[in-house]
Parts: sequence; C-alpha cells; structure tokens
Amino acid sequence: MPSPSLPKANEMFDGLEEVELAAALTRRNITYFPVVPGRVEFAVEVRQFLLETRPEVLAIELPSPLRSPYLKAIARFPQLSIIRYPDPIDPLQWVYIPIEPTDPFMEALRTANELGIRVEFIEPNWGDRPHIGDAYPDTYAIQTIGRERYVNGFRLQKNEPTEEMIEHAEAMARKLQGLHPDREVVAVVSLNMLDLILDAMELPQERDIEPRGSAYLAELCNAHPDCLAEITVEFPFLIDRYNRYRANLSGEPQFLDRIKTQLAVLETAEVAYWRNGEGRLDSWQYRQIAKFARNLAHSSGELAADIVDLTLASRGVVDDNYASHVWHALNHYPEQQLESELFTLTVAAQEIWCRKRRIRLHRRQRPELCSRPATPGAVVAIFDEDPEDSRHPLKSSEPDMAFYGNEASETGGVLLCQLPGDIWSDARFDAAESKAERLLLAALQHSSTRKITYIAAKPPRRLMREIAGHWNRQIEHVPLGQVPPKRLALLRRRAAVPQPAAAFSGVRPNGAA
Repeated sequence: MPSPSLPKANEMFDGLEEVELAAALTRRNITYFPVVPGRVEFAVEVRQFLLETRPEVLAIELPSPLRSPYLKAIARFPQLSIIRYPDPIDPLQWVYIPIEPTDPFMEALRTANELGIRVEFIEPNWGDRPHIGDAYPDTYAIQTIGRERYVNGFRLQKNEPTEEMIEHAEAMARKLQGLHPDREVVAVVSLNMLDLILDAMELPQERDIEPRGSAYLAELCNAHPDCLAEITVEFPFLIDRYNRYRANLSGEPQFLDRIKTQLAVLETAEVAYWRNGEGRLDSWQYRQIAKFARNLAHSSGELAADIVDLTLASRGVVDDNYASHVWHALNHYPEQQLESELFTLTVAAQEIWCRKRRIRLHRRQRPELCSRPATPGAVVAIFDEDPEDSRHPLKSSEPDMAFYGNEASETGGVLLCQLPGDIWSDARFDAAESKAERLLLAALQHSSTRKITYIAAKPPRRLMREIAGHWNRQIEHVPLGQVPPKRLALLRRRAAVPQPAAAFSGVRPNGAA
C-alpha cells in the first residue's frame, strides 16, 4: 500500500513557540513521563525510557486496589486478560478493564517488573474505570514530529479541566508527595493529567483519600478470542506485531508503523481471498483502498485508519468477501487461547469504556441459517418481538424447535434447537421480558455448542449477554437485514407450517395455561 498523503503532522502544531517544556518534566527527584492510554507508540517510548534511565521507583497511574489483578494480568502476556469488578456507583453492573501489551501503563509495569524496579500505584480508586478519558491527536503523528513535540503541542492547547480531573490530580499528587524524597522516581501519567499534577505538587495535599468500591471483588478473566477486536484499543494484528517486536528490541521500529501494518493486513487478507478461489487484487485496488481508508480517517480527525475504516474501504473497493478476510486478519491473534485456568469471558464493545471511536461491525453470514445446524447448536430468529403479545399469541414447543405465531401461520420468532421439554412453561425462563428473550434463554440453556446465532433487528440487551457469559455461552447477533430474504422466508416457513391453530403442539393463546 503506498503511504497515503497524510495531513502534514508538523502543521498540526504550527504556530507553537519553541519552548523547552520537556525540561520542565523533571522536578526535584521526580521525572514525569506523560503517555496516551492504550497507544502502541507510547508503549514503545516508555519501555525505551525505562531501559535507559532505570529509576529506583516507578509511580504509575493505576488504582492501588487493583494491584494484584494487574500483576497477574501482565504475567499472562502475551495472552490477554480482562479485569472485572462491580461498578462502585451501580453494584448491579460490571466494570470491565481489558489488559493489553500495547498499553503504555501495562508496558511500564511489565518493564519495571523485569528490571526489579519498585512500583507504586498512585491513582485513587474513585471512578468506574482507570484514568480520566480525553480526546488526543492521533499518536501516529509521533512517527513524524517525535514524542516531545507531540507532548508540547498538547500541553499548549487550551484544555479546561473539570472538577473531577482536578480532584483526581490532587489525589495522585498526595500519593507522589508521600514517596521517599531521596529516591529517583519516574511517574508515568496520562498526558491530559500532567499539568494538573504538576500544579497540585506545588501545594501540600493533606486531604485523606477515601476509596470507593471493594478491591476484594475484582476478578481476572481470560478474554475470549472472538471479542478481542471489540475491546482492545489497538487491533489484535498490531498487538501481535508488538509482541514480536518487543521480544527483539534490536528489530526495526518501522515494523510497528501503522501504514505498513495495514499493508501487511491487506496482503494477508488477499492470500486468504485467493485460497478461497475468490480472485486476486490488482495494484490499483491497493491504492484505492489506501485513499479510501485515508479519507475515512481524516473525516474523523485521525491521521491513520482504524479497523473500521480499513474494513469499510476494503468492502467499497473490492467486495464483502474480501472485507471479511480483512476483518479476520485484523482480528488475528494466535497467542489467545479459549481454554485457560481463568474463566473465559466474552464482552461486547458497548460494555467497555471506549477510549477511541468504535463502530460495531457485523460480517455477512455464510452458513445456511434456514436449515438445522450441522452441529447440535442453536439458532434463534426474531421477525417480530411482539412485546404486547397481540400479533403472534400462539406458542409451540416441539422436540427440535420452539416458536410463536398466529392463526394465519405467520411466525414471529423461532428457535432451532434440541429441546427436552416445553420452554413456554419452564419457570427457569420467567426472567424473560418478551417471547423473543424466552427463546434466547432457552437457546442458552439447551444448546450443545457455545455459540448461539441470534437473528433479530436489535441486539439482545446487556443482561442477556451477561447471562450468556455466566453460562459460558456466546451470543452472535446477526442483523435481520443482513440475512438474504429467501433464507429468511425458508426459515419462517419451517416454523409456520400451514395448519389450524388447534393442531399446534402445546399452543396456548395469549400465554394461558
């Protein structure tokens, strides 16, 4: 892929005075190293800095109550983990924290452990996530202008802090002021918190830090391989390249260049595309994908395309099949295993604190969803949720399917699965708020495979996904509009066999017994 004409990175910071802000990052015995959470460019920088300076103490912007899960998570690298714990604000909800090797905080912690550096966690346990979120310029600019100019440019912007940020900075300053003054300290902090912490360090911080929530309820889980692209900041293909680069730091840093990595993704996808007998790409198609992805990135204020931009560009220039191979290549992370000593957790993108733009994509489904699955799994298709139970009041449960419909033989929803009994009278599924949810709960309970295909206009609500996670199941939502109409018609006719309502097996109008 030719390197697209990115906006001149230097122009992003035109007009800045040439000030030596970097020199102000060392005050007394503490050197401050600001980073952008989750970005691989800063992971590379912080590791090289720690290898060169080897300080006595590393102060890191992470909550101290989660120290043990974090240390266990980095010990599992290159396998990826998720820390989860009850939300301090709403204990009925979970907070999920993906742990990635390309996150500079994780890299700093990992490198400090390897070098035997003492580590202090300085972030208060106050919020529902680590770090205070913010919008940053694309970190790909570091490839052109360098880290120092990137940091200086951000600091010279007019950033109005919130009360939460000021309080957060004061709490971290109190922790830093409590460290031994005679030891050499490197403090790894979020870039947007840097100046607030520097200001707070000029005054004695004497207010006690009251924790919120309980660290004893935090749990470390194994991330399911199928959900990595949805929950990680950097895409898995790039994380895998970082693991290989880190194993040999003498390697070429350009190995992690985003544009070159994207070219590697496209070439990997073309190999799979060719092996499936779907053709080869011409050089003009690579150029068009590069331009299309660049324009999509620029429209959202980024320099380099993300996984959504690259997939959409591939689909627009080639076709859906090639875009599917691109998506698979972006998500390829061979180190991640389904089986683990930890509980394997599947998490959706909307349940994670999104540190950058996220769009949830659904690839075109290839299996013949209108027939019985080849494996003893489950397929749920919802054509009409019918929340008021008025349009499809008739319900049926048979040994190999369950559905609801009406006297005109119209099907509102169907479950294809081997069923031991009548799901409509099973009290275990009474938590369902609709007939569609009852079909889904029955699929989660009775499917012999982990993955349940759920075809519906809307994805299931969060509670259904949490139940699936507890039962070690995975719900794969397929939007109704992405299934070919002929297949939907066949699937609908399979349940709605023309016959009078009285002939339905186990039918109860309006839910009556």
